[in-house]
Amino acid sequence: MDFTINAKQRAHLGVVLVGFGYWGKNLSRVIAVAKQCSLKAIIDSDLKACEFAKELYPNLVIANSVESVLATSDIDIVVIATPVSTHVSIIKQCLNAGKHVLCEKIISTNEEDVIALFELAKKERLILKEGFTFLHNKAVEFVKQTINDKSFGKIYYCTFKRTGLGPYRSDVNVLYDLAPHDLSMLIYWFGQPAWVSGTSRCIIHENIADVVFFQLGYANEMIINIQVSWINPMKQRVVEVIGEKQMLIFDDVSNTERIKIIKTGDDYNKNISDFGSFQLSVKDGDIIIPNIVYTEPLKMEFDSFIEQTHNGQCDEKGADMSIAVVRTLAAIDKSLKNESKKINV
Repeated sequence: MDFTINAKQRAHLGVVLVGFGYWGKNLSRVIAVAKQCSLKAIIDSDLKACEFAKELYPNLVIANSVESVLATSDIDIVVIATPVSTHVSIIKQCLNAGKHVLCEKIISTNEEDVIALFELAKKERLILKEGFTFLHNKAVEFVKQTINDKSFGKIYYCTFKRTGLGPYRSDVNVLYDLAPHDLSMLIYWFGQPAWVSGTSRCIIHENIADVVFFQLGYANEMIINIQVSWINPMKQRVVEVIGEKQMLIFDDVSNTERIKIIKTGDDYNKNISDFGSFQLSVKDGDIIIPNIVYTEPLKMEFDSFIEQTHNGQCDEKGADMSIAVVRTLAAIDKSLKNESKKINV
């Protein structure tokens, strides 16, 4: 259910960006060219980051404390791209100051904190949105439509791979850093899993997992395997969906073949007497590479947030997704700490 928020009537909303690191730079680029808003200030506690921000945006306010701009009347929105451990306190400050908030994932590793922050936002009639960028990816929407169509058939299993060399985090492990992207997609496509199980290794950091393998199970017997890693030489963003009548590969790194749909042969599910016949039966289907008009997901995410703020309507499904993701993450983390024990979600 939607609820009415304090709509902003100004033609251009004032935006503050908190955090000018790797992701903050991407956000600043998107905010700077967005319609119906103006980037007013950039905040970062690191002096070098502030100096670089000043070089790129000489006409903006550059400061090292969010408190210095929250009282400013022409600030309506705060966009947060700081380490996860800082999110809760910054979000509270902003909501209490009457500002709408877009916070990059994840809001917190603690489910109770996430629930409390969304309740505070609702009480103050403000928008709090978590930046699940992949939910604004047109390819992700296309996948949902495809796999939910009867022509795809029953889904047997899926695999997700999200790997690369860093960047390393010191306040959260690789599970909380990378897996929220994949969890947001699979919850959007299939709903929350019934159970999870996982295993991890701490290779670079003594007490911080930098590679995690985990499995999720559903009541319909579908299983999902996911790998996330900071120490893999290949940057991979690949999803494979294996169905009864079709298979789908979503490779978000590919510029030319982002999605492939493989239609299985007519004899795919029939009893085959010899291996040669089996090979033919699974290979004689068509391969389709759909043409999807692609718009930068980060731009779509921010534009959607600005539109919500202007219209004064907040979709509470966003809060449901944030809670579902952090709840699933906590269950996986519990399994990692308990010798890969299967944990109900």
